[in-house]
Amino acid sequence: RVFEALNQNRYTATVLERTHINAEIDEKAAFVVWLIAAQADIERMPELAPLLRSLEEETRQTAPKLFNLLNILIVDQDFNLIKDLYENKNETTQGFVQEVFSMALSEELRVKLAPIFEDESIEEKLQKCRENYPQQRLSPEERVLDIINRDFAQLSSELKASAIQSLLHFPNSQNQYILISCAHSNSEVIVETALYVLHQLYPTAFEEFKETAAFLPNCHRSDLCKKIEHGFNREDLLINKLNAIRSIDLLKKLPADSLLPVTISLQKLQLTSYETLLMDRYCTAGPPLLFVYDGEIELIETDGNQQWINEGGYWFREPEPPPKVYLHSVNALKDSTIFLLDPYLVYNLIAENTAYKEDVALETA
Repeated sequence: RVFEALNQNRYTATVLERTHINAEIDEKAAFVVWLIAAQADIERMPELAPLLRSLEEETRQTAPKLFNLLNILIVDQDFNLIKDLYENKNETTQGFVQEVFSMALSEELRVKLAPIFEDESIEEKLQKCRENYPQQRLSPEERVLDIINRDFAQLSSELKASAIQSLLHFPNSQNQYILISCAHSNSEVIVETALYVLHQLYPTAFEEFKETAAFLPNCHRSDLCKKIEHGFNREDLLINKLNAIRSIDLLKKLPADSLLPVTISLQKLQLTSYETLLMDRYCTAGPPLLFVYDGEIELIETDGNQQWINEGGYWFREPEPPPKVYLHSVNALKDSTIFLLDPYLVYNLIAENTAYKEDVALETA
């Protein structure tokens, strides 16, 4: 955030600061190449597709941060345009982005950074980055553990939780101790996922943890253990709810960790076929974002407007003081599950991301 703020204020590093910024660039580039190497190892096991998607999203969120650093380091070059083109690249602009990017860099930086942004296979990228950022080749399970053990300051909680959930695919390994360690994290999504996997794979270790958790000052983990014991479904995990709402077009460009407060506060409603739900009690703080997790619904607004929304679709109106349109009712056309997201959390989250807000305005214009 500091580097983003410096970039927005068009700050240029002084001579004394350049060494530090170069070190930051090297560290960030090495991390991006590590993410690419992790993708190469994880994609060898199709069952780990959700983790692979999380790695791809982490890469998509991390790589553009290099442009912030380059803007601060290099005078008379505007990398913001290149950054925007990279984040919204298509077949027409892709080659242009690479060419402009390479021309703007010194030889030393071009050799290090250009391969990261090339439109080539993962293996080719790793090959070109090997001299400056060599990577290990690990088995899928070893890479999952490598992700879990990575410094918390570098990874999003979502990626760590996704890796923890992936341990369910290795039931014959002895990973209970790393799960117990993760259960002491400060991140709710990591704690919940770790305890769920611990309960599924190592029930004895789970019981021992639950007994210990009862004596901890914060009883949250003890309560969570009880909830997991009593019919807690895998789809109810925060990590899986988070992955579901990340598919919403309105939210898909936002960092996963920034969506966690929205995920924690969401309401999940299950409707049987042809059930009608009056929505007035869910609109007291404004009309929520309604997301159809599965099924199909007919939605009726207070002005009489009707909409049919299928699985993966959503309804949202920016909260206004006072709102002009509320949700009147929802009719389930078949068995359906819907999520209701706090409208102010969603709106404020989007408003904080100015670049994203401008993208949405352009798309809707």
